[in-house]
Amino acid sequence: MKKIIKNMALLTTILTTTGCSIYSAINAPEPVNYKELYLGESRINVLSMLGQPIIISQNKNNSTSDYFEFIDGYDNLYKFRALPYLAGDVFTCGLAEIVFFPLEKFKLEGSRNIAVVNYDADSKVNEINVTRKNNGEVLYSIKAMQPTQIKP
Repeated sequence: MKKIIKNMALLTTILTTTGCSIYSAINAPEPVNYKELYLGESRINVLSMLGQPIIISQNKNNSTSDYFEFIDGYDNLYKFRALPYLAGDVFTCGLAEIVFFPLEKFKLEGSRNIAVVNYDADSKVNEINVTRKNNGEVLYSIKAMQPTQIKP
């Protein structure tokens, strides 16, 4: 009877102290294909790829700018990192979470990025800038060439 109670206590400890890193790994965001955005793309297509913008601003000449923030995650193959987390949790009775959860949350979650997309009067993309939120590193930038004014 004591052995059953001891095993139940061990199982309860394992089940209640594990899973945070596993849950985070399985529910990690997928990559955002912002490099598939191109000049002349419609605003609706941009919204379907990047989601709702945080800020929408109306500029002069009826042009619009959208400001997006998103997490650029990893391919689904990276979700298999949950298996070593599970093994570590089982072999250490959940103590591995002390290392795994902060690692997952702060290093493997994906990069936080900012995208600013400018549209012309017809709601077609004429400029895209994607940067890392924490350091401003430019990840993707493309701009339509402005026609030059020719003086007679």
